[in-house]
Amino acid sequence: MNTSNGIFIHGHRGSRGWRTENCIEGFCFAIEHGAHFIEMDVVLTHDEEILVSHEPWMNSQICTHPDGTLIPEEEERQLNIFQMSLRQAQSYHLGEIKQERFPNQKKGITFKPSFAEVIREVQRVALHFPHFVGFNVEIKSRQEWDNVYHPEPLEYARLILRRLHELKHPFECILQTFDYRLLEALHRLKCPHPLVALAETEEECAFVLDMISFPPWGIGPHFSMIDPHIVNECESRKLELLVWTVNEEEDINRLIDLGVRHIISDFPDKVAENISRRSNSR
Repeated sequence: MNTSNGIFIHGHRGSRGWRTENCIEGFCFAIEHGAHFIEMDVVLTHDEEILVSHEPWMNSQICTHPDGTLIPEEEERQLNIFQMSLRQAQSYHLGEIKQERFPNQKKGITFKPSFAEVIREVQRVALHFPHFVGFNVEIKSRQEWDNVYHPEPLEYARLILRRLHELKHPFECILQTFDYRLLEALHRLKCPHPLVALAETEEECAFVLDMISFPPWGIGPHFSMIDPHIVNECESRKLELLVWTVNEEEDINRLIDLGVRHIISDFPDKVAENISRRSNSR
């Protein structure tokens, strides 16, 4: 795993600034515009397929019914992907609802892809680009979702690892999660993939290594938490630092100046342009 300048660009949910989140079009766009890792969220279907989705239900803000009608917010959590087959889950539409946070996001009907479908398409696209391409997979999991939206941690970890093994692909695959119970289960099962402990709060960021029983490959805090102390601490402990979600040029440059090597962004093209501009100005 390497790049010419030592910085890895992760396309957050593909290229959420320009394309529907967590869809094949967005993943391809990210690769075409310099992303080294495709960051995506995954859940399980009832038939134990890995589906790319930020929620384990049909989010009313981005999904519509198979007939194109809107999903009422009060109904969305009843549309439980863990109770659906892959075919049923993929009958729901994405890409039709305008995203106020991302006014330049291109509209167009698409669907939630399986991880297997993403692998096939990325293999095809990556052949045309010389840079390193891998996957950064966030497994969605919470304790209150156990046996409702996903299995309990050990069984969940076992199913994910089994399916990843069956899919046999040539790409580096980082696994990350906010659920440290799941992280422990993956470690217990001798997960062959790099593991990242995500941190949502400053407290989690400060104590993440005390919350788990083994040193992970990396930690993943929000960009607002990053300072020289955290960068130095990760370097001294030989931990990778994966920072999310970095969209503004000022923040991109600050993190590069601090020595952050993994930048997760809704605009991977913007990060690539910033890195290129800085290199050319030297």
